[in-house]
Amino acid sequence: MTNAIGFVSAAFVVDMLRGRFGRARTMILAQFFMLAGYTMLVCTPPYPVVVLSFFFLGFGMALNLALGNVFAANLVNATKMLGAMHGSYGVGGIISPLSTLYSLFLI
Repeated sequence: MTNAIGFVSAAFVVDMLRGRFGRARTMILAQFFMLAGYTMLVCTPPYPVVVLSFFFLGFGMALNLALGNVFAANLVNATKMLGAMHGSYGVGGIISPLSTLYSLFLI
């Protein structure tokens, strides 16, 4: 739930952050949010901290996706680039479960 809240809350501030800090610094900020979220999870904290870490992860992922989409949309072949970028999500979504299923049969 907090992952989705982080994702949605990023939608309201991503343009302000990009305008204030620029695209590169906003991308760095997004990576720090994700680093903070994953660092909290790795330390096996109590449950309320896990909930907070998923907010940071959702916020960071939303910033990454929004800035990546804007970057690809401003390229010369924007339609092809956006299609390739979003198509790679589909390929990963198909291959990942199949590779997991394959690894289960190898065990």
